[in-house]
Amino acid sequence: MSDAIPCAEFESDDVPSRETARPVRQTSDRASGERTENRQLADHVREKLASTGYHQLLRIDVAAEGNQIRLSGRVGRYYLLQVAQQAVLETDGVEDLQNELQVVRTPSGQ
Repeated sequence: MSDAIPCAEFESDDVPSRETARPVRQTSDRASGERTENRQLADHVREKLASTGYHQLLRIDVAAEGNQIRLSGRVGRYYLLQVAQQAVLETDGVEDLQNELQVVRTPSGQ
């Protein structure tokens, strides 16, 4: 009796050649790292907005891509738009701001 383990036979099409094999892990690791950095910067911006004390600024959507921040959503006064913009621009790591905030006034009493 032989102790050899039978090995499966493969067709040449079953095994990727060195030319077609790609380092998938490196690409996904880099993309994952970029997503983590984007999320961290967006969280840092949200903290900065919260530190202003204006509760409306907590409802702003914040997205980060690289060193760019995009704000979107609605605020009740133009002044709050300016406060949000200034807070973001004072946040470490932010180099560019795309401000898509809309000023939407609500009728008084609501």
